[in-house]
Amino acid sequence: MVVSGDFKIRGRWACIGNLTYPDLEDPASSLQEKGFTREQASSHCWFFDSQGLLTKERICIPEHKRPFTHDDASIENFAEAIYALKPTAIIGCAGQVGVFSEELVKAMAELNERPIIFALSNPTAKAECSAEEAYRWSDGRAIFASGSTRVPRSLSPPAY
Repeated sequence: MVVSGDFKIRGRWACIGNLTYPDLEDPASSLQEKGFTREQASSHCWFFDSQGLLTKERICIPEHKRPFTHDDASIENFAEAIYALKPTAIIGCAGQVGVFSEELVKAMAELNERPIIFALSNPTAKAECSAEEAYRWSDGRAIFASGSTRVPRSLSPPAY
């Protein structure tokens, strides 16, 4: 998601993982600090857990996740959610290697000139994908961040 100088929202976040309250609250809070209402901020933040996309039609959603549900149909596959939601950024806090697969990163690259891939799980051995994978699968266009220290990677010719 990009918040420009004039504070217009030009994107969506899709977050996958074992979602704790801070995982859910942080993206919306950052937009609220810019003057957006909670409803406006939440409308740009989508969350996906082990049961699928957080939607109002799902039953048995924990209390802390309910404010972050949307009216859309349930989707149980993260790749399908990417095609349906068309997010600008994906944020991983799943702690599962390979959640950001080649198919998923390529889908993000099809949808976005500069796909934002944040593989935030620690340690590196549990990251959703590596920087090298994100860059290779997006033809070097990904904006990548991780939750671990990484060494610079080279893809011929540029270094990322």
